[in-house]
Formats: sequence, C-alpha cells, structure tokens
Amino acid sequence: MYTAYVLFGGNEGNVPFLFREAASLMDEAGLTVTEKGSLFQSDAWGEGVQGTFYNQLMILRVGLEPWDLLSVLLEIERKLGRKREEGVVSNRTIDIDILLIDDLIVSLPGLTIPHPRLHQRRFALVPLCELVPSLIHPVMGKSMLQLLQDSTDQLMVEKVEKKRYPDISPNE
Repeated sequence: MYTAYVLFGGNEGNVPFLFREAASLMDEAGLTVTEKGSLFQSDAWGEGVQGTFYNQLMILRVGLEPWDLLSVLLEIERKLGRKREEGVVSNRTIDIDILLIDDLIVSLPGLTIPHPRLHQRRFALVPLCELVPSLIHPVMGKSMLQLLQDSTDQLMVEKVEKKRYPDISPNE
C-alpha cells in the first residue's frame, strides 16, 4: 500500500461540485481518501490559462502501482468532462495531478513522480503545507514548508471561506 498525494485543480464549471464527484469516483474505483484539504483559490499558473483556479489536496491510501493510479485518475478526469490536447495547457473542468507517492521516484514517459514542477508552484505547496508541512520531497531533500519558503512563485493562493461554499467542508 502507498500513500499518494494528489491535487485537484479546475477553473471551469462548478469546480467544488466536480471535486466532490471526483472524490466519489475515486472511492468507487477503490481508492481510499484518508484526508481532504481545504479548498483553495489561486491565480492561473502558466501560459494559455486564465481566471481563478480552485485546488484541493487529497491524501489517498492506494494499492495500485503508480502507472495504474494515473490511469484511474485520467479516467475520472474524462468522466468529469476533461478534454486533453497533447502539449496544450488550457482552462479545464478538472485536473488531477499526482504530486507524490510516499518517497517513490518515478520517471516514465507520461509519468514523473514527484511532480516535476511541484517545488515551483505555490498552488500545490500551500495545500501540502496545510496537511503535511514536514513531508520531505524525495529528490530535493527538503520539507514542503522549506520548499514553500524557498519558492519564488508570487501568485495568489488563499483558502476559500466556508461561508462562500457552505457545502464544501474539507471533512466531508
């Protein structure tokens, strides 16, 4: 069994609803969500994307190998309306990124763990720091908190207040 840290992201449609649906689909697929982080709002990161994104960290207990986990997550994205174009970064209904799986280091075509840009992205580091600030990046040898403190990313990342979305408790 592995502990996997996956980040939901999206900026099209009812994103909090899609995150709940994705968590349900993960459960149906036999993936055990052991902890859900808060919902965060962030500025868009990268070329070709616009608007505000929502992000939420999920910690999973999985018995799948990394490649099989990726396949399940891509199928969940597809079921929830995600359309991927090779080499194109765009707005999306949902994106599920594998950030880390225990201390595994994987480098395969189409799958790199830890996520290769994790250390550059506040929208991923802030949710990780909320739940596991002392978790060590297996390649960089630094905690998530150290990576966040070292980050040069200045984009806005803030927790969404529950009163704005009363039905999206992180403890659902």
